[in-house]
Amino acid sequence: MEKNERFDERLKVLHDTIQHKHTSRIAHFSNFFTWKILDSDLKPKLSEALSDYGMLDRIQCEFQERYDFDVHYDPLGRNLLKPAALLGGNHHLVDDEQESINFFDHTLLQDDEYPAYKTDRWGTSWKMFLRKYPDLKQGLMAEAIAVNTENNAYLPYIKAKLAKEYGCPTCYNCLAQVPHERFHKYYRGIKAASLDLRRRKSELIDAYDAIMEDEVMPGVHKALATDTSECMVDLMVPLLAHTMMNMKQWETFYWPYLKQILDAALAANKTVMIYLENSLIRFKEYFQDYPKGFLVLVPELDDVAELREAVPNACIVGGITAQLLGRGTPEECVDRAKKVIDQMGDGFMLGQNKMMSFRNDCKRENLLAVCEYVQNFRW
Repeated sequence: MEKNERFDERLKVLHDTIQHKHTSRIAHFSNFFTWKILDSDLKPKLSEALSDYGMLDRIQCEFQERYDFDVHYDPLGRNLLKPAALLGGNHHLVDDEQESINFFDHTLLQDDEYPAYKTDRWGTSWKMFLRKYPDLKQGLMAEAIAVNTENNAYLPYIKAKLAKEYGCPTCYNCLAQVPHERFHKYYRGIKAASLDLRRRKSELIDAYDAIMEDEVMPGVHKALATDTSECMVDLMVPLLAHTMMNMKQWETFYWPYLKQILDAALAANKTVMIYLENSLIRFKEYFQDYPKGFLVLVPELDDVAELREAVPNACIVGGITAQLLGRGTPEECVDRAKKVIDQMGDGFMLGQNKMMSFRNDCKRENLLAVCEYVQNFRW
């Protein structure tokens, strides 16, 4: 990969931080999502930008040129909704007036279809596809396939461009998630998947075991065997569905599968970033025995100092809240950055505490002040 002169320096700082080594400066992690679109001087509508990959490219580059982050969790690739919109999907709404993207809870897998999904994943997935897009026609399908090809090309393109032109390493190589996440997010929806934990225990476990054996772990091993030396971390695992579980449910439906993924990565001498919705602290004991230099935690609701105390072996990312960036002053934001950097020390990357997606999540002048401080900071 061609890289500019900053790439190696950024990558070393990121890797050293994960290993809890002392660095000359603090690493700055971008957790910004669609706020980049709202911040852009191009002033596009959300719907306009999300359907124009050239515009997303320009907005991402404009954002990096203005703020100069070390690494981007999302280089504007998460909400590529053009194929779904073309097919008539009605589970998301891009609201230009409210400047928001809303995803609606929905159920595609019927109550009695867990056994069918276990034994015939392709056939059951096709049934769900037709339920999601009931007005599908042959010509429209061909057009959507062409659009999806363009869709799939954007993310590797923008990652390579960030590395080559701006010296920003890719955040992670591959994503893995426990089976329950796909049902919680996509197939059953939050309400039905949560009820299933109590009503369909054996069906869930049978399906999850099969998914791990047939899909997840083969994919994890394949990902771990690839060259990930130019990424910040080797593997990323998002945690969302755990927020709806009590401890017994976590121990039954979530942790056994997450542990398989983490243990495989550890055995391969790779690093894992856990991207957290909500909180992790109540599950802290499950992560405390992993060695330093293995886990990177990106929390949403957990205070970074409290999380450091709870899981001292992990590298922590965060420290600046959306509430402060969106409602505070530049001076208050810089004071917070100073305080949290001094408090956390090694094994810490400065970042934001949530997916920065809405206009009021951040003010440009506040982010510029924090970025200027970080860029001039030296231990």
